[in-house]
Amino acid sequence: MKITVRVLTDAPPATVFATVTDVLHWPEFIPGILMVQPAEEGPLEPGASFYETRSRLGFRTSEELGVEVVDHPKRFTLLGAPNRFTLMAREYVIGHTGHETELTISFTSEPRGLIGQLTRPFTRFFAPGIERRLEQDLYAIKEEAERRTV
Repeated sequence: MKITVRVLTDAPPATVFATVTDVLHWPEFIPGILMVQPAEEGPLEPGASFYETRSRLGFRTSEELGVEVVDHPKRFTLLGAPNRFTLMAREYVIGHTGHETELTISFTSEPRGLIGQLTRPFTRFFAPGIERRLEQDLYAIKEEAERRTV
């Protein structure tokens, strides 16, 4: 499954990238993210990981996310900690289109193993909720980047 959402902003690409990669401050401007905690001390670079805690349907859920790619100011890729059934990734891509900056967030989920393949048909039931969450994140990042630009 792959879900992609996009938005245009007047904020410059470097500001959008700085906002996207300001992971420890996400709870301050992305609704639904309650807490971000580094898994270990050190810079946010490939190989680093952190725990993101969100509120989903009234429940607190935490997932470990690993930094895969930091390509300033174009791309930031996170991988969900692999489990037995699914490999998940979230990619933020920043592009410049004329006088505007385009921010794209893509979520991919690849089933793994027999159980992952058996549950694949049910992913369509989760897709609308995931897309809504991505759109909320997208617009929150856009608003914060524009606030930082002023």
